[in-house]
Amino acid sequence: MYDLADHLEFEGMYLSNHHVVVVVLQVLSALLHLNSLQINHGDVCGRNVLVFEFDVSDPRATHVRLGDYGEARQGQCDLHSVIRLAAELHVLVPR
Repeated sequence: MYDLADHLEFEGMYLSNHHVVVVVLQVLSALLHLNSLQINHGDVCGRNVLVFEFDVSDPRATHVRLGDYGEARQGQCDLHSVIRLAAELHVLVPR
């Protein structure tokens, strides 16, 4: 996710709030799936969000996945991980 934000900034563009919402919802979906398997990802952050599709004009065309399971362990992710990720991604949106 950070590489995408960096590339967009280089091109004079930025992530929109709508893009951030789509990304956070997709990561939340991944975390809910992991929780159903009793797996705690352990390192939910922007650098571990992998972008597979992105369209500047259509946030709904954005598709991301959660990667880097090196700190995964048995258990469940708490809501604070998602809140931290949302705050981290929101910093990438210009004000």
